[in-house]
Formats: sequence, structure tokens, C-alpha cells
Amino acid sequence: MQGFNKYYPPDYDGKTSVNKLAGKHHALGSRASKLKDGILITRFELPFDVWCDQCAALVAQGTRFNAEKSKVGAYFSTPIFRFRMKCHLCANHYEIETDPQNTRYRVVSGARAKVVDYDGDKIGAIKVESLHARAPEIDPATGEAVAPDAFASVEKAAADKRDQAARSERLAELYEHNRKHWEDPYARNQQLRRSLRTAKKTEREAQSAADGQEWRLAKIRKHQADGGRHAAPTRLARLLDKARGGRP
Repeated sequence: MQGFNKYYPPDYDGKTSVNKLAGKHHALGSRASKLKDGILITRFELPFDVWCDQCAALVAQGTRFNAEKSKVGAYFSTPIFRFRMKCHLCANHYEIETDPQNTRYRVVSGARAKVVDYDGDKIGAIKVESLHARAPEIDPATGEAVAPDAFASVEKAAADKRDQAARSERLAELYEHNRKHWEDPYARNQQLRRSLRTAKKTEREAQSAADGQEWRLAKIRKHQADGGRHAAPTRLARLLDKARGGRP
């Protein structure tokens, strides 16, 4: 088990903190060396691929750095943090900020984010059509946009309402059936275990019968294979019995 106790020397008077006693100025150690300037050294992982502006190297998403974290502003009550890190291939520094308004990160300086666009038709993505920005229907004869039919919308809403009512009724029936089926869990459990025991017993009997049949077939095959060697002794025994006149 990991020990959580700290060693206190005999001359410890209790007036000095344990961190100072261990030679530390802060509980975070060297990570808090710039804390007086509002900077904390933290482990930062790149949220996307970036190109370094100085060495033009592509740094992959997920690469980790020891970054200087500082608060540079706020979006309403959400703080905006900036992370400054050094490129591992040159002397350049990147600066990346959080963007709470758009729920993402953005590159401030020192690098360029790699933007990857995907064609939904090529990769087979499922398109979700927005109800607020639905494309107008096109008349195949004229090629012009057709205004949505108000009566068709009303009829569709009524049909959806009827389908929902039917589904709700069916769900209620299933719930009631399930409740009656499991009204007495103990009796239902007994019934299931009894059926399981019966099925296992039948399976064992069938397996035993199959094993016995296989054993008899094996004996017959062995007897047929050994028939040539045992044929002569059998004829000899019959001749001896005939010579003895049936006496033992």
C-alpha cells in the first residue's frame, strides 16, 4: 500500500510548511516557477494538426508539450486560457487559445492550423436536413421552386399524431403483458429453472445414448478387424468340443 505520511525530523517546530521543509517553494514544484506572473506550466496536447511558421514542419494532433498556461480574458463567466509552447524541431513558439464562444481552440501565433474538409457524398456520410433551413422543393416540369403545401403539412402532422397514439397504445400493452408475466418473480424463476433442468437432462440422455451406440459400433469394428486372427482358434475349439462329445 502506498504510504501517504510525511517524514518530520526531530527538530521540526511545526511553524514551517512541509513543502519548504522539503526544499520546495510550492506544492507543484518547478511547474509553479512563474506562478507569480500568472503562468502555470501544464501538459498540453495539440487539438489538431498544425504547421510551424518557422521550420514548416507538420506537428500532428495529439503531440504533447510542456506549455505555459495563462488567463488572457473571459467570455461571460468562462475564462479564456492561452497555451504557449516551444516547437520541438526549432526555436519557434506556438500560442493557442481556447474559444468558448465557438467551443473550440484557435491558433494565435507561431503556427497555422491544418484545415481538413470532407465531402460527405464521397465518404458516405448521413446528411441531416435542418428543419429551419430546409431546401425548397423543385418542380421537375418547370424547374422552379415550389412553395410548401400547407394542407400536406397539416395532414402529415395529423398522421404523425395518429402513429404516435398507436405506438403509445402498443407500448402500454407490452408493458402490461410484461408486468403480468413477471408479477411473481419467484414462481417465474422456478419455471425457468425447471425447464432448464429438463432440457439439460434430455441433452445428457441423448449424449449417453449416442456414446453407448458409438461404443457398440467400435466393438463391432474391432471384432471385424480381429476376425481373421480369432477364426482359427474358434474352429479349433469347436473340433475339440466335438471330439470330447460335448464333455467339458
